[in-house]
Formats: sequence, C-alpha cells, structure tokens
Amino acid sequence: SQQSRPTRTSHPKVQFWLRSDYDTWLDSATVSRIKRGTAPYLEEEDGTCITNATLKSIRRRCRAAWAELVVKKLAPPTWARLCASGQTMMRSVMETEFPVFRLDTDGWKLTLLCTTDYPNWRKRHLDRDGSWKNPDKTAAKHEAMGDDDDDSMHSLADTKPIPSRATVKS
Repeated sequence: SQQSRPTRTSHPKVQFWLRSDYDTWLDSATVSRIKRGTAPYLEEEDGTCITNATLKSIRRRCRAAWAELVVKKLAPPTWARLCASGQTMMRSVMETEFPVFRLDTDGWKLTLLCTTDYPNWRKRHLDRDGSWKNPDKTAAKHEAMGDDDDDSMHSLADTKPIPSRATVKS
C-alpha cells in the first residue's frame, strides 16, 4: 500500500523520489563530475548507486516478467500502452524482488527502466502481434537461462562490492 512505502522523510539519503528530481539532476553540471552508471536513478537506501551485478539481475528479472506478459497475452506494443493488470504484475514482481523500486513516489523508476529496455527486447523476441518470433524455444527456458545478451549493452563501470539484496524498511 502507498502508506507503507518508504518516503523522503524515512530515507533522506535517497536523492531521486520524483522524476523531476532526476531530470533536474540530469540538467545540472554535477552530472559530468559524478559517475553513477547507466541507470543513475536506481539507488539503494543509503543513496548509493546500485551495483552492476544488481542492475544485471534487475534486467534479467524484467525479461522474465516480460515473457510472462507474453504468455498471458498482455505484452504491449510499447511500454506506455501496458494495461493496468500488466502494470500491477510488474510492480508487484519487481518491488518484491528489488526493493529499490519502492524508493520513489509513484513507480517512475521501474517505468523508466522498462520504457528504455522493453522496446529492444520486444523487437528481438516478439512479432508485430506480440507473439514469440521463435515459438519452438520456450519462453521459460529462454529467460531462465539468461541467454539474452541485452545486459552487455548496459554494463556499468562499477567496482563496488556486490551486496546481498537489502530490504527496504518502511
């Protein structure tokens, strides 16, 4: 529920609660001096950027969830056209497994990641009607094996140690 979500007050080190906070940061001179990786808006409770390993895990889980949308006949032609039940499923899956997606006011961080990554995944794996291009290859096997190399396009120059998934305290 919205009441149990973390807030700016409960997590003051998180910088990007609103998309406008992130947009303002992008427009600032600070951006060129700070290295925050390819998804700088995704941050831990302490305000640090997520690690490369975490981002890779997030993207792998997104692909598996998108495959589930295909199976349920909910895969949209564009991310902006995802139906309400698809949005609910994605938020539930991703916020449970990756609490960093709870560190915003309205789900904009997950929306931005999916808006950025989903089009290439869809083009690569689905036909115009939203069906698998290669139906002989099962979606579950394909996604579970992580044989999609989309991660290589988004690697971070991040050398921080890989932490276990932290739980966001409400």
